[in-house]
Amino acid sequence: MKSFSTFVNVNLNESILVYRGIPVAGQDKLRDVTWVSTNRKHAEMYSDSLTAKDSGKGEVLEYKITKTLVPLDLQFVNAEVDVKYNDVRERLNDAIINRFSEKKLTRETALKLTDELRNLNFSGLFRVHEWMNKKPILNVIKKAGFNAILQREGMKFGAGNIITYGILDKSILSKVK
Repeated sequence: MKSFSTFVNVNLNESILVYRGIPVAGQDKLRDVTWVSTNRKHAEMYSDSLTAKDSGKGEVLEYKITKTLVPLDLQFVNAEVDVKYNDVRERLNDAIINRFSEKKLTRETALKLTDELRNLNFSGLFRVHEWMNKKPILNVIKKAGFNAILQREGMKFGAGNIITYGILDKSILSKVK
């Protein structure tokens, strides 16, 4: 496994343009985690695949990430990979330990978060992106000080070559249009 010493805050001198595919035009609801893509065609694919034939037409919205990004990158090859909870928990524990060693978390907070992860009773195989959308895991990620989740997607475009962000703090997004 790669070292988690590569986690850094992304200080933005310039904003990052991202795209969000939504199934019904005009109904963009930002959720606990709002997924955006760095690739417009990828967002169009989500818009098309989420749109039911009788629900109207989906659309792709443009956003800019305008504030400092502190993304969690668990460094899975692709978000479509099936993994066990233990794989996710181990990598998230490493990220928490890294935040502690960078003095971004107190020892007590780091221990509390790792205990919280250990006490979650999940089983089975799920895709990485499915684990990242589970509320108890999202809560730990937020408490660890991350405001986004970075994932690699794009199996239809070539394995893992598209970066997507799960935005946890809506204030870092601003709508372009």
